[in-house]
Amino acid sequence: MAATVTRTTKNVRGSWHCQYNIVETGIRDTTETTITGVPEFGTIVTFYSVFVSGTGSTVNPELGSSSGWTTNDINQVLPEPGSAATLIRDLTRTPYHAPDGILYLRSQPNNTATDHTVHTKILIVTGFKA
Repeated sequence: MAATVTRTTKNVRGSWHCQYNIVETGIRDTTETTITGVPEFGTIVTFYSVFVSGTGSTVNPELGSSSGWTTNDINQVLPEPGSAATLIRDLTRTPYHAPDGILYLRSQPNNTATDHTVHTKILIVTGFKA
């Protein structure tokens, strides 16, 4: 499993906007990718996840604020979208707290093989935004 996380930041009128481009290769349904350097207090304003290739055909991504969190517990930041798809696009504003500046991504392809490639893009604005 390999993951490349690229972070781009820009200060817009005193608020930091952070974009994370994540490319995961060789992942399976239980793979967890670490995203470092996220704001401690932030709002996810855009979340895209695209299944690119592999034995499976869809993703059902979720984010957590601790490694190995359990679905539907206090450390889950962004729940599964409800149904798996080739493209997940979530524009819901989701406030979170990541005390260590780390979020954990599970893309969850719909197959246990270790040959999946998934691209994810996350836009975070610092602070809690309504």
